[in-house]
Amino acid sequence: MLWALQRDGLSTLPLHEEYARPALHSRPSRPAPDAQDERKIDGMNVEILHIDECPSWERAEARTREALTALGRTDILVTTRLLRTPEEAAGTPFAGSPTITIDGVDVFPSDGRTSDLACRVYATPDGLKGTPTTEQITDALRQRI
Repeated sequence: MLWALQRDGLSTLPLHEEYARPALHSRPSRPAPDAQDERKIDGMNVEILHIDECPSWERAEARTREALTALGRTDILVTTRLLRTPEEAAGTPFAGSPTITIDGVDVFPSDGRTSDLACRVYATPDGLKGTPTTEQITDALRQRI
């Protein structure tokens, strides 16, 4: 007998074990993917570094994907990394959120590398914005891929 919880408390029910436990299905085992391998195609790692409070990182990710599509490089993955502490930021080329990198190099280099968990602004044709335009990202990527 197995125990089952009913509205009025515990009672014994004649449950078969196959109903009490989910069936185990045999699947071919494969090694767990290496996070670094997943992010690299053709040896290239495109990553958006961001902080949780940044309102612009998702737009930067979308525009980076659009730029890669415009360059015919939909085979290149774009990943994101949430930086939670100043120590995490200090170990990266972080220059404010969002920072777009290729193989660990800021595609919009500046003297603004920081470990402060802060937002970043970019000079765009429409003034200072929280992310570069798709065209600016496309031009920056074109030089590196």
